[in-house]
Amino acid sequence: KIIEWDNEGNIVWEWNAFDHYSMEDFDLFVSWDYSVNNLAEPYDWTHFNALFFDESSNALYVSSRHLSRITKIDYSSGEIIWNIGLPLRSDDLVIMPDSPFSFQHGLQVLENGNIVTLDNGNLSHYIYPDLQSPVSRAMEINITENDDDLIAQVIWAYTLDSDLYGALSGNVQKLSNGNYLITTIGGTGTTLEVTPAKEIVWECKYNLGPYVDG
Repeated sequence: KIIEWDNEGNIVWEWNAFDHYSMEDFDLFVSWDYSVNNLAEPYDWTHFNALFFDESSNALYVSSRHLSRITKIDYSSGEIIWNIGLPLRSDDLVIMPDSPFSFQHGLQVLENGNIVTLDNGNLSHYIYPDLQSPVSRAMEINITENDDDLIAQVIWAYTLDSDLYGALSGNVQKLSNGNYLITTIGGTGTTLEVTPAKEIVWECKYNLGPYVDG
């Protein structure tokens, strides 16, 4: 669930994924059968990891990592306006961008409606056959909504070097100067500031512990 509380701890709004998503959609690599047979490791079906509320459209955006999906929700009705991401079954409930993402983290919605996120890329080497191993990307996605027609186009993307691949966590934000601030657990934890022309103008290393721990 997504739950909103007031200052006194009362629930004023909630949204239950089981009421709006089909359980036929799931991470193809860690299926429901895996969950049933490995009860010591509960199955994290959606793994909501980022929220953004847009006052201008009265809409809530949510990132579901394990469904490789970003959803726009009408705050008043609770109904789904659209889903973009990887279609996990043969229907039209999820619109796939022209350059698909997977297992994403971070969610920024710009004033023009564009979405900025980190494509962790856990499934990238399956989506893009030319890749030998997974890669992470920062991306800005333009959403065009015309009546019942939705088009999702990646208008900017920056692919991180292979040693900066981050299977977990991470974030991207577009800054007021137009650059992108990208954080990955790859390379012992790294933040890059990258220009629209894809030039690195600032870098920080965090020297974290083992990669698997983040």
